Amino acid sequence: MTTPATTLSAIRERQQSLIEAIVPASHSSVAFREHRTHQDFEAWAESTPKSCFRRYEARNATAGDEPEISDLSIIQETGSIQYMIAYPNSLALYGIDGRRDLDDLIDEDRRKVCGAIGSAGYSQFVDGQHNSACSWTITEGEAVTFLEIVTEVIYYRSAQS
Repeated sequence: MTTPATTLSAIRERQQSLIEAIVPASHSSVAFREHRTHQDFEAWAESTPKSCFRRYEARNATAGDEPEISDLSIIQETGSIQYMIAYPNSLALYGIDGRRDLDDLIDEDRRKVCGAIGSAGYSQFVDGQHNSACSWTITEGEAVTFLEIVTEVIYYRSAQS
């Protein structure tokens, strides 16, 4: 039986399509959208907070490690993908409780995103993807709060790629 192979970029593209398909629990009219310019995402978000609500950037965050399992045709690797999601610090936007409403919104979004691309979303994995675990941090900037989600994925890739 042949083990299916994939790439980290194929996994990232699948995860991005899953994130963009999420219907948020709060402020559902504002969808997740990828930041698609050549500008630095965090600098852009801080300079244009009114435009950044639920915009995100996806980047490979993998360090160079030796393959965990390898034979002549397939290699098992572990990779990481980082998602930075922006939320303007315009606290009136989120409700009468300001910062607490923003915190609740970010937590709702984090649970939805990790549910879609983390280990709970197993049925959505690409062929060759074995596992995906989420970790997250929240960083408050001057004009924007960032939710950083990192997924660690275990996948099989072709030894020829």
